[in-house]
Amino acid sequence: MTHYLRRGKDTVVDIETTNDDLMSVICIAAYSDMLLNEETRQLEMIQDFAFLQELRGEYFETPGQQESPKELVERRLKEVGDKYGLAYVTD
Repeated sequence: MTHYLRRGKDTVVDIETTNDDLMSVICIAAYSDMLLNEETRQLEMIQDFAFLQELRGEYFETPGQQESPKELVERRLKEVGDKYGLAYVTD
């Protein structure tokens, strides 16, 4: 399954999940445009998106991880999406 955060038609984050793994991509052009237009929370945005880029590490390095990759990605993307007004979409 593929999970996206979108800003209008632009994909900002693209994360592919399987039953036991995940791979995340931050789409640099759309992300950079968002970052340049964010006047007050640039550092916070950088940290949030760096965290999304490292979700695979969270999945494999969290002791007693109870969520599947799909559940973890869905939860984290919805949190960030709500914070920055991005749409969470799956394919």
